[in-house]
Amino acid sequence: MKKIKILYIAGWGRSGSTLLGRTLGQIKPFFHGGELRTIWKDGLRKNSKCGCGKPLKQCEVWRKIFAEKIGDINSVSDKEMTKLREKVEPKNKELVLSHIFPSQNKNSSEFQRYIQIIHNLYQGIAMVNDAELIVDDSLHPGYASILNFTDNVELYMLHLVRDPRGCAYSWLKPSQYLGNYNIVDNALGWNLRNIATELLGSQNKQKYMRVFYEDFIKNPRQTVQKIVDFVGFPDVDLPFVADDEVDLGITHSVFGNPNRMKTGVVKLKLDEQWKTNLSRQDYLKVTGLCLPMMLRYGYPKK
Repeated sequence: MKKIKILYIAGWGRSGSTLLGRTLGQIKPFFHGGELRTIWKDGLRKNSKCGCGKPLKQCEVWRKIFAEKIGDINSVSDKEMTKLREKVEPKNKELVLSHIFPSQNKNSSEFQRYIQIIHNLYQGIAMVNDAELIVDDSLHPGYASILNFTDNVELYMLHLVRDPRGCAYSWLKPSQYLGNYNIVDNALGWNLRNIATELLGSQNKQKYMRVFYEDFIKNPRQTVQKIVDFVGFPDVDLPFVADDEVDLGITHSVFGNPNRMKTGVVKLKLDEQWKTNLSRQDYLKVTGLCLPMMLRYGYPKK
């Protein structure tokens, strides 16, 4: 059986993952699924919407995907699946420690059941949409580690990194999408998520690529071309109408930033409001807590 190619965008939230995922999702034969990790909790819950604008359970694409490999979309227990995921998915700390003290029981019945269900999910996506690559911007490396153990999956890790001070400022803004993180939690989360993603990527360096949010926004066409080369599709048509403008159509993403439903030509512009709007105190806190990793990634202290 032909393996299902998945491009998994991993990293800290508010790093431009939805925009990057949607851009890649315009490319044929790619399918952008959004944050598929949370399809059970956030996708199937009441009033949840697909990226096409319809309630997810009424979207014909997702109804066909479930019918193909899982069952009636209205019969799946979102609570049961969420509990199962939370039980088997390693947290960032566990993922880091597992490189020193392997502990995850991959032979447990719960783990094997979850593996089979998500394999069916991605297989259904590929079959219904004739997708040769599924773009998943779930961000969490723990979920990516599970995909690594899924039969017939060829996983590519795209590690998306943004200056932690830009992430921190974005997390401070009021949001109905994900809530907010305080400055210290944001900084510590940024560190741990990026360390865990790097460690996971080190297991297969040939299928690990690091991309910086700032590079993507400054040179979007060039960055996206590098990504499609990385996953083995060098000759696809890119959705750019200009070097800094991308034409975004509908994608059937299950969850993500609310801008995933907006369509049309988008001009890509670097968001650096944090440089003037982030308080001096918060700026120093994030810089101090993240400095070693910032220097590793080439971000300036000032």
